[in-house]
Amino acid sequence: MKHLKKYKEFVFEQALPPMPGDPAAAGAAPAPPKEYLFAFVGDRDDTGIRRRKYPDGSVVIEYPTYSVTEPELDEWIKKNVTSGEKQKHTDSDLEVKKKNLMEIVKGKKTNVSDTDLTFIEKLKNAVTTDIFGNKEAVMEVVFTQDGSPTTNAINVTFIRTKK
Repeated sequence: MKHLKKYKEFVFEQALPPMPGDPAAAGAAPAPPKEYLFAFVGDRDDTGIRRRKYPDGSVVIEYPTYSVTEPELDEWIKKNVTSGEKQKHTDSDLEVKKKNLMEIVKGKKTNVSDTDLTFIEKLKNAVTTDIFGNKEAVMEVVFTQDGSPTTNAINVTFIRTKK
């Protein structure tokens, strides 16, 4: 019975201002920006970093993974998703491409068009050459007999680089 308190003490405790370490307290540090983890994968015939084939027909391929924060990704997209000499795009078309690339990296868009592949390749070149993003640990991707990629990693977006 020594841990039971009077109701009046409970009400008084609830009326106190928030503690300094409380996330709801004024002046608390802002939350860190959301980070997205992704890997560029091909198909079951891809070589990746290392490849192993198993008797059941499945294939394990190791791929490098990359991470990027949302503000970094947004800035990179604004600078690099542009109309070029080879491909002319209207302003509205570029806005759609920017939105598509952002959603592809976030894992919200799965249908990738051929015109998006140009910008995906540009993103892949930027992260693989350490111009942009952070290199993370190598990830094993298991391709089942029907060619579906799976992994035990959590919150990883597979970005297909081949149609």
